[in-house]
Amino acid sequence: MLNKTQDLNRDLDLDQEQNKDQDKDQNQENPKNFWQRLKRWQKIGVFVSGFILICVILIKLMCVLPVPGFNFDRSCQNDSDCIPQSCGCLNERGARNLSIMGTFCGIYFDCFPPSACVCKNGSCTGIDDWNHYNDSVGLLTDKIEYGREEKIKLTIKNTLPEDITFNIISLEVETDKWEEDLSEEDEIIIDNVFDGFVKDIYCDCNAECKKLPLSVEANSNKNYLWNQKTGLCDELPIDKKLRFKITLWDNSYIYYSNEFTIKKIATDISDWQTYRNEEFGFEMKYPEEWKEDKNKFNDLVVFLSPESQKTFSYSVQKNQARISVQVHTDKNMQEEIDIEKLGAKIIDKNVSIIESEIFINGIKARQTRLLYQMSEDNWYLEISTYLNYKNNLYIIHLLLNSIVDQNIKEETINIYNSFLSTFKFIDQNTNIEDIIQGGKEIEYLTDFKFENLPNYVFPEQKGAIYKLENYIFQFINQRNLNTPLPISDNDIKWAGVLYSEDNGSSWSDFFVIDNPTDYNDNEVKYNPVGMFMKNNKLYLDISDDRGAGSGEGNLLRYYTEDGEIWTRDSCLYLIPELYFNGSDGIDPFTITGNSDCVYSPVSLCDDEPFGTAIGGNVYPIDLKYKKLHFLGQLFTAADCGQERLSQIDGVDGENYILGPRIVLKNNPSQELVNVFKSIGFNCCDKVLDDECKEWSHDNYSIKISELLKLEPYHKNFNRDDCINCG
Repeated sequence: MLNKTQDLNRDLDLDQEQNKDQDKDQNQENPKNFWQRLKRWQKIGVFVSGFILICVILIKLMCVLPVPGFNFDRSCQNDSDCIPQSCGCLNERGARNLSIMGTFCGIYFDCFPPSACVCKNGSCTGIDDWNHYNDSVGLLTDKIEYGREEKIKLTIKNTLPEDITFNIISLEVETDKWEEDLSEEDEIIIDNVFDGFVKDIYCDCNAECKKLPLSVEANSNKNYLWNQKTGLCDELPIDKKLRFKITLWDNSYIYYSNEFTIKKIATDISDWQTYRNEEFGFEMKYPEEWKEDKNKFNDLVVFLSPESQKTFSYSVQKNQARISVQVHTDKNMQEEIDIEKLGAKIIDKNVSIIESEIFINGIKARQTRLLYQMSEDNWYLEISTYLNYKNNLYIIHLLLNSIVDQNIKEETINIYNSFLSTFKFIDQNTNIEDIIQGGKEIEYLTDFKFENLPNYVFPEQKGAIYKLENYIFQFINQRNLNTPLPISDNDIKWAGVLYSEDNGSSWSDFFVIDNPTDYNDNEVKYNPVGMFMKNNKLYLDISDDRGAGSGEGNLLRYYTEDGEIWTRDSCLYLIPELYFNGSDGIDPFTITGNSDCVYSPVSLCDDEPFGTAIGGNVYPIDLKYKKLHFLGQLFTAADCGQERLSQIDGVDGENYILGPRIVLKNNPSQELVNVFKSIGFNCCDKVLDDECKEWSHDNYSIKISELLKLEPYHKNFNRDDCINCG
């Protein structure tokens, strides 16, 4: 019995071992997961494919993401530093990086390298690009000396056949050195008299010229008004030479303006004498205490050869200083001193010459400054400014025989600069403000057509033309009930008044019509209908198409005293048969007032605020900002000036402390995102920046000058609010 039991147990054990072996064999035949089911060569293939994929991803990331120190460098000091590469010019380091990146990333450039490269403005550029852009953009200030709170007008003239765009207009101030590469011995001489420009100033001065985006249409001019406000520019250097600078976006090309200075109090020239020469067509002013030099001095002038024909010389002098104007008609000499090869030159240990390019009342000139050391404390200074104008060479010359007192030298140079600012040619274009204040008559032109208008204007949009001295005004219409045009509303980009100072060769904005919306949110379209002069004011009438009869409508009348600032004057009712008088233009006072204009004639800058339920004040808001309750007040007040701005709730000195929040209509452009981020705004939603429609400044306090950078984008704003409303 026992043996049978033992045999049975042994048989059971054998059966269990057989079952385990069968399960083991079955598991081997049927793997539990994907990896176990793969064969060895397949596993090796997976490893190899994964490695290749990771390498490809890493390579793509390295080709797309910026690598520190690995860029296409274009910086240079000499032409020899620049190498033609594929589509552009780079220095040796940049060319090497481009070659590595092209090989590593498989980049193929379907273009031809430039024929030659040069080093201009510290950046490698193709010689063709240089020839294309050189002297094609000019930056001109209206004067070369300003008072501390005086407005500075900057005109940018673009003679290129394409638009130019730049990110900011920066301000540069002179420093201790003229050139970085001068020797130490040379620097000692230069440091005593002349300075160079190396430092950018981004000064918070409520500067209209800093609003983005900045661009100038092809073959046109654009004016920027820099309003330097007291308290916002405390660090602005006084009595230093300054100049504006722009850098073009597409090719990093740099342009500079003429030099100018800002003084605590501008030089008073109200009592200066006026000299006018009809024969050679110029006039200038000089200080009363400076007397005419009857001897008509015949000193050697820098760069003048003895054979030069001297046809005229006039000078005034005081003590050791003398200022003269000389006129020459030798064309060979004019070519010899043409504006080129500017810079600093060291003649010997005791003599230095510096040449620079300046503008005098909009005309390019070359200035040469010669400094000669007569003794340890005594210097001789000679400054000559050369202008070519209508086949004559004009030389405006300062001679200071003995410089012992540094203050006397600076005072004399300041007088010379003021003297230059008054020098103008009798037939030269006159400033629009001077024309208006001079009470000149405006002329209505008939059958006078200009073809060279900006590319954003259709020929069919051209309307009436007026002329005021050397200024020509071209009305640009948009399509409405009174002005049928064969152009769709979507294609029309601009309406208003353009002006030209060069007989139609280039044009700039004079008055822009920004279509308002009425209180039912319907767009109202205005067109310019007439201009006239009265009491040293230039008036412009614009009319909508909401009248009862053909051509009738509500007429808004504006005026300007300086060509820059426009003020709403009145609301009238346009009746064409009364207002227009055929070829003679208009009769502006034959129509009567009404009250139906969308823009009321009262001033947004003078109206009193109305109170709110919580004790606050709401100041007037321009209709174009009507959806912005808080920022609308701020933007409107900023257009009025510092006094009005300081009255707005939330304004605390230079800061706005309500903590602004802005809701957008649509996803922001990258440009708007950059502005938001640069002034401290953050996205309120958990989305990508380019999808974010709500932004806030959580720090509550923000500089007003920074916040005003958002004004050009107000059409993108749906509404605003405040975080720290109280």
